[in-house]
Amino acid sequence: LQLLEAEGRNNWSIFKESADESSTAVKLEAIVLRQIDYRFNNESSQLRGSIEELLAQGQFAGENWALDLNLKSTLNHFEASSETYLRNKVILDGNAHLDGAESLKLEAKEVRFGTLENLQLRFENKEGTRLSLEHEQLDLAELKNIYAILELEWPEDISIAGQSQLRFDLIFRD
Repeated sequence: LQLLEAEGRNNWSIFKESADESSTAVKLEAIVLRQIDYRFNNESSQLRGSIEELLAQGQFAGENWALDLNLKSTLNHFEASSETYLRNKVILDGNAHLDGAESLKLEAKEVRFGTLENLQLRFENKEGTRLSLEHEQLDLAELKNIYAILELEWPEDISIAGQSQLRFDLIFRD
C-alpha cells in the first residue's frame, strides 16, 4: 500500500480537481488490515515496520486525507539525514491520528514503545523530519531504555531517579 508518490503527492486521487473539496470526499467507515509490512521513504527519512492488526476510519478529500487508527505494530527501522536511529524491533501499539497531503503527520496516544507505556508519539516530515516522544509522569530510570531503543549511548557520568514529565525531540533538517 503506497499512499504517496516520490514527490509526496497522493497516488490514490481519482477525483476531478474542484474548489469544493467536500463534494469529492470519500468516507471510510472501517477497514481492518492484518500482517502488513510498511515503509515510508522520502529525501530525508526512512521508516519501516510491520503491522499485526490495524483498524482504520477516516476520509479522503481532494489532496488531503485523514485516518484514525488503532494498531498493534512493530517499528523496525528509522533513519533520517543518513543517520540510523533504530535498528532493533520495537513494539509500537496504540491509537493514532494520521493525516497527509504533501507531508505526513502521525500523532499517537497511549503508545507502548518497547517497555515504556502511556507515551505520546509524533512523527512529521514537513520541512525536515521530527520525531517526538512525550510522557506525563515517567520513571526517569526508563530514559535509559529510550536511549537503548534509539541506539544512543547513555552518558556514564549521569545518574537519574524519580519521576517527571518528558519531551524528547529528534529534529532532522536536510
